[in-house]
Amino acid sequence: MRAILAGDELYNSASGSQAGRTLGNAIVIDGGWPSTWQKAIPDDTLVRAPDNISVMIARTAGHISHVCRLVNKCYKLRGYAIHADPHTPFPDAERAAYFIPLLAFQHGIPVGTVTLGLDSPRGLLVDEVNRREVDVVRECRSGVCEVVRLAVDNPLHSKGVLTAILEALYRLGSALCQLSDLFIEVNPRHAPLYVRLFGFEVLAAKRTCVRVKAPSVLLRLTREELEKRLLANGKIDLGTWRTSQPQPRQASECVS
Repeated sequence: MRAILAGDELYNSASGSQAGRTLGNAIVIDGGWPSTWQKAIPDDTLVRAPDNISVMIARTAGHISHVCRLVNKCYKLRGYAIHADPHTPFPDAERAAYFIPLLAFQHGIPVGTVTLGLDSPRGLLVDEVNRREVDVVRECRSGVCEVVRLAVDNPLHSKGVLTAILEALYRLGSALCQLSDLFIEVNPRHAPLYVRLFGFEVLAAKRTCVRVKAPSVLLRLTREELEKRLLANGKIDLGTWRTSQPQPRQASECVS
């Protein structure tokens, strides 16, 4: 099991014992991640962007509290039925090791968060109502991931924060699982923004997201499109993040 945070200390979700390691004054959440990930998980900030924006893995008790505060605040404003609890493994004890929270800062203040979900034998959260569409992609591309609990509390620089978050997702997904595709469920009203600004495509018709009890559509962002966007903005050196593993089959080869 992954180590989870409870209060100000770190506990193992299976045994209740303390776990993790010290990095400076922070306790690092790594007690239960698969061993093959240990060397790939960065210990420092994933992204440093203009306007003093940075994105890092949420590793400490304080970080996890900020993540939950941002999620609860932003989702409540949208009328979504969700409550993020820093004492509860997300999304559940069996899959918590595969869901990695990130925290975005601006001028040192937490302004955004997202959680990267990696595929596992228990599947992804998007499978709840979009299993058929996701399975089509799984059959020909081996690095499917999902984006959940996305919340940005900075309207003035929201595009900059979102761009930095996408870059961080690319870096982390590439390091851990040779990212091939990112899935996200969004309100149908917001789908055109994701398509226009970040290159997502609509993959499924409008359905009800059972987690937030609201209408949603499934969007997909391929690795190829994400790399194209990042390269166009001079955001990333692909040679640093591509591994020696085989690259995923082209997105055009996946036909539903």
